[in-house]
Amino acid sequence: MPDSLPDIKFDPFRFNSTLNPHSMNSDEDCNIDDIQSTHCDYYLSDDLNNLTKTKKHTELSMFHHNIRSLNKHATEITSYLSTINHNFNIYGFTETWFNFEEDSKLIDIGDNYSIINDIRKDRSGGGASLFIDPSLDYIQRSDLVIDCHDCDSIFIEITNLNNSRKNTIIGIIYRPESVKLIDFFPELTRILNVINTENKPSYIMGDFNIDLLKCDHDNKVNDFINLVFSHVFYPTIDRPTRVTETSISLIDNIFTNDPPSTVDSGVLVTDISDHFPVFSMKHANGHSTVSHGHLNKTARQLKPDNIKCFAQGLSLTDWNFVLENNDADSAFNDFHDKLSKIFDIHCPTKTSKLSKRKTPRKPWITAGLIKSIIFKDKLYRKYRSNPNQENKLKASWSRRGR
Repeated sequence: MPDSLPDIKFDPFRFNSTLNPHSMNSDEDCNIDDIQSTHCDYYLSDDLNNLTKTKKHTELSMFHHNIRSLNKHATEITSYLSTINHNFNIYGFTETWFNFEEDSKLIDIGDNYSIINDIRKDRSGGGASLFIDPSLDYIQRSDLVIDCHDCDSIFIEITNLNNSRKNTIIGIIYRPESVKLIDFFPELTRILNVINTENKPSYIMGDFNIDLLKCDHDNKVNDFINLVFSHVFYPTIDRPTRVTETSISLIDNIFTNDPPSTVDSGVLVTDISDHFPVFSMKHANGHSTVSHGHLNKTARQLKPDNIKCFAQGLSLTDWNFVLENNDADSAFNDFHDKLSKIFDIHCPTKTSKLSKRKTPRKPWITAGLIKSIIFKDKLYRKYRSNPNQENKLKASWSRRGR
């Protein structure tokens, strides 16, 4: 666990006695004692790697980060995720600032992840994206998206979590501060009502720009918390997610109606943007039901014997049919086809399976680079824990040196 970052936790029942958790539906699995025992902490990537070693059967895991331009930080986030051995099933990003669908391809989450984007067509900024593990079958739930100007959201329903008796709903929401809560609350209420009616386990991640740490003196924050609790949802994140030199706030979260006893969650310490990433991991009682499988690597067999046989094959081929063809385009096509066939015969491709956890997302992400990223994040954590001038200079130096 990182050294002392702000020792503040969200505890609405300690801050404000007007909140009424006992108004939650009594027929649900979640209760007040569960909520107060939610496990959340700060993590460096090494800490998270140690956690995942002890949790062998993860049924579903998700990661959210307000990235403030995914294009700008594509290399940084790709490199950072390579320091984490666990591959999350769902990666969610808010404030992606995409202009085109193709922008999402700049970040390398992993082979064959499905991508869904909510891109603002008529204005810049904002945006939301979900990257979905290829082992998950899902349908898109357009009926659950926030119908509120300047809010961005995506909802899906996962259909193949075998350990669960029901499908699981995953959503992501970005609510800018410019969107009034009087407009946002009715839409959120509508979504939560639909989920409650369907009675499906659900996770809603995002940046809501509602600081839960202000629940002791801000009525609007209290209204938000009461709204969430009354629909049997609770926040899995109770630590500040945005820490600057002048302020701390808890505005990024992952809300769920799943029993907290099955969920580990945390805040990841990194300086990629001015928001910390957050994560939640749902653990299965038995064996994992989501296939973490393998990545396939396909490569040509180019050993000396292959090359020698390829050269012999070329020398034994009668190329007169190419030389006698007076049509240049046709002659080239004939030559290319014959050459490709000989190459495939003597230098065939071979597909091998690689563990996803041991496969770098990019070839340039070396072990040395991963160590440098971890070291940089430790210096940044030290600066945020003790923001003096010396620690600030060290953190700035490490950032410039990457």
